Amino acid sequence: MLVSLRHLDAVVALRYHDDAEGPAGEVLWELGPEGTLELAGEGDWPYHPHAPELQDDGTLLVYDNGNGRPGTGEGADPAYTRVVLYDIDEEAGTVTQVWEHRDTTADGTPVFAPFVGDADRLENGNVLIDHGGLSDADGTVYTRLLEVVPGPAPDGGEDVIVFDLTVGDGEQGWASYRADRLASLYGTGSPAG
Repeated sequence: MLVSLRHLDAVVALRYHDDAEGPAGEVLWELGPEGTLELAGEGDWPYHPHAPELQDDGTLLVYDNGNGRPGTGEGADPAYTRVVLYDIDEEAGTVTQVWEHRDTTADGTPVFAPFVGDADRLENGNVLIDHGGLSDADGTVYTRLLEVVPGPAPDGGEDVIVFDLTVGDGEQGWASYRADRLASLYGTGSPAG
């Protein structure tokens, strides 16, 4: 079982059932700056993470809000939010960052969503990103939804954005906690059927 402990800057894996390896509830590993895993190679820990999603290949996709990230904020580099993919080696006790996606606003500043958000791997391999808690210069909350084709990692290839929608009109606040991509609003049939 995976648990995101947002205010502790951690994602924790717990044993779900009693088994030959140990009791239910036992901590298997903790991913974060104060966790049990060691960060191997280039990369960074998540800060105030949301929505951990275990991938079919065993990697872990995380929405990293970035609150309190060292070296960012007032008087430093701008705070930023990202989506990050980690490869966890439980036996070695290490975690390797294999991919991340960061966005910028129209004026080129890093996207920073201090609350809510989501990232989901889609069936086609793309990643759906929900920056659900953004705010403009006046403090009005808005949402930005993106579908991204991940660039080749770890060589730094560029991601391709295939869908980018901002929800909010500058007057009415709009926040979204999670997002899912649907093939159709009407199921498998037509709108009339």
